[in-house]
Amino acid sequence: MDRKLTKRKIAIIAERIFPFYDGGSERVMSDYAILLSKNYNVTVFTSLDKNFSHEDSGDLIYERIAPKFRYTNRKGSHSIIGILFFSLFLVWNAKKVSNYDLVLLDSIHYFYPSIFLNEIKRKNHRIATVFHEAWYNYRKSKNFPILLSLGYGILIKRLLKYSDLVISVSEPTTNSLINNYHIKTTQIRTIPLSIDIDYGKFTIKPIDHREYDIVFIGRFAEIKRIGDLITAIHMLINKHTRYKNIRVILIGDGPQRSELEKKILEYHLSDNFSMPGYVNEDEKHRILNNSKIFVLPSEREGFSIATLEAMAFGCVPIVSKPQYDELFGVSHFVKDQVNGLYYDVGNIEQLAKRISELLENSELLHKLSENAIECSKQYSRAIMQQRINNVVEELLDYVMK
Repeated sequence: MDRKLTKRKIAIIAERIFPFYDGGSERVMSDYAILLSKNYNVTVFTSLDKNFSHEDSGDLIYERIAPKFRYTNRKGSHSIIGILFFSLFLVWNAKKVSNYDLVLLDSIHYFYPSIFLNEIKRKNHRIATVFHEAWYNYRKSKNFPILLSLGYGILIKRLLKYSDLVISVSEPTTNSLINNYHIKTTQIRTIPLSIDIDYGKFTIKPIDHREYDIVFIGRFAEIKRIGDLITAIHMLINKHTRYKNIRVILIGDGPQRSELEKKILEYHLSDNFSMPGYVNEDEKHRILNNSKIFVLPSEREGFSIATLEAMAFGCVPIVSKPQYDELFGVSHFVKDQVNGLYYDVGNIEQLAKRISELLENSELLHKLSENAIECSKQYSRAIMQQRINNVVEELLDYVMK
């Protein structure tokens, strides 16, 4: 039968995916599912509550193969127990997943058992893996547990071994996979993520007339280092009375919320900080359109859609630069002194200085804001969809041959 007359079947394996979980990588895999379903029959095999209400369509189906795992570790990150839990269910469902032309794996769930991967390969179907990050130097550092580092390295190499093609979300991740894991350049494609903003609902507000000086969007977890931002604001107010009315809004939620609230109270910053929790997309965009600076103080980032969305509204990003480039996915699009500012991760004095530079230098703020908007236009949903379709066609053409 003519392939053009019959939609090919794609399985996406993502233990955590939006809207059942909220987070950067979860939204990435959701985007893949939605975009691919425009041209293929897509089934997402995931974990979710048994009675969770969600919408399927003829071309995009969510299939529950495991119960939703609710636990995270003390830092707010995905727990190893959750990874092992989902892996067990993958083995039980291996034959079901193997009945697809292409299987797309989410690398955030690194532990794909060999028995599962072999079942897919046995049917001679293709495997592609989406890599959000690829730690090497970081996991060999003193801050990373030795046994976890060894296991992590083994699992990454296994994924690369079974993958016919690797999709990386940023140049730093691509470079790490090539330089540290020795993947061939012919086996990897870099497809940066995209944003989809309905500008018909908004008129970009002049940067000088915005209500909030600073905005942060993300999970309230230790790795995000939101406390650094709170301390930096405390330092600025203590140093200069002109900053006493500075306004900061923290959008999100997570295990560190109570700790952050306590820190704000201790520093007597309740009048300076707002914490509305998670907000809907329209409200988030309204806040971004009413904010001057977006601060990303994280220890590491694979890409950061939140930063890119902020730039689309002209917020100037101040982003933390980690010790290792492989952790600095945001550098794919944020360039120091061009469309944003860098500071060394954990250097709170430097962060305070960067904030001061922008608030005191209107010319610099305007220049970086305009460049941020222009940069964001390169990451439209249409461009991402075309790149994804090209990769999938490449893989499926191979299957047909």
